[in-house]
Amino acid sequence: MESVLPRVYVAGKVQDGTFGAEDAVQHILRELQLIGIEPTFDWTTQQQKIQKPYLAHRSQNRESAETMLRATAEADIFVLVMGGEVYGAIGEFLAYCQAHTPSHRLAYVLGNPDEFRQSLFMCLNGVIVVETIEDLVAEITRLVSEL
Repeated sequence: MESVLPRVYVAGKVQDGTFGAEDAVQHILRELQLIGIEPTFDWTTQQQKIQKPYLAHRSQNRESAETMLRATAEADIFVLVMGGEVYGAIGEFLAYCQAHTPSHRLAYVLGNPDEFRQSLFMCLNGVIVVETIEDLVAEITRLVSEL
């Protein structure tokens, strides 16, 4: 029987066109696709649909928010790219953690913990902090090789 590869959701902060999390998200998704892992949803390709300020465009943004919540629940692996004010990404992280029991939770927090504001929820079972994209990809590659 052929094993099914896990799917991933990668969350981070939008940097409004400057080098930032969406570049890291795209880089991570490309690296993981090389080992056969597909995203449940790539929010970086949907930026033209999302309008700021969010609440002033509630009805337009609602569909994107619902899609992102579904995608976190469908993900086997969740990656939170830290950096800047990641309020929305933290919300996605918590939605993922809530949707997955501790024995089925595999969430990575990417960044140096001395450089980002830590959350109590990063102490949950199944949450792993990695400092570099290379460490993240190596860890997930090892996991996939064991399937």
